[in-house]
Amino acid sequence: MESTQRNAYGYLRVSTEEQIDGASLNNQKQAIETYAKQNNITMIGWYEDDGKTAKNANRDDLQRMLLDVCLNKGKVDHVIVYNTSRISRNLMSFSKDVGPILVKNGVTLLSTQEQIDDTPQGQFMKNLMISVHQLDNDIKSQTVKDNMKIVASQGGWQSQPPFGFKIGKIQISSQSNGKAKYRNILVPDTTDMISEKIAKVL
Repeated sequence: MESTQRNAYGYLRVSTEEQIDGASLNNQKQAIETYAKQNNITMIGWYEDDGKTAKNANRDDLQRMLLDVCLNKGKVDHVIVYNTSRISRNLMSFSKDVGPILVKNGVTLLSTQEQIDDTPQGQFMKNLMISVHQLDNDIKSQTVKDNMKIVASQGGWQSQPPFGFKIGKIQISSQSNGKAKYRNILVPDTTDMISEKIAKVL
């Protein structure tokens, strides 16, 4: 443990799904506070983005933190995150919009869960972990697209209905717990005879 006192900002981020899975803002903050105490680091500021994606840097408190890093150059030594997925899930975005600002102002990114620092090995680990988080996002995105294609091929409707139609539901199966499973389909909107009027115009 180093004896030199250092200062840090803490950055927290969650999406709705991550809050459910236990990566809440409070849990992240507690982990960062414990990490800072163990490493003789004083927390001098907190920033949090609730329900924001990490695919880009367009987050209000992330931008506010980066501005404060610039305005307080020499007064802050680190930015601490629970893990690197909190600050970025896209290596290109981090390398272009976040990393250079931290480096220019002498600020090191630290993680409570990953061995990252300013050493060549630490920088490699940081880039590797952000890439891993990006891969996880890309796989999830591809899975969603594949599932949407399957639903569409089976006649399901997954977007806003066109004018003259509305969303209806059709039962496709029954689950073991007795609950029925439904799929959205397009049906004519008979309100004020909208569908009939459109058909007549056509």
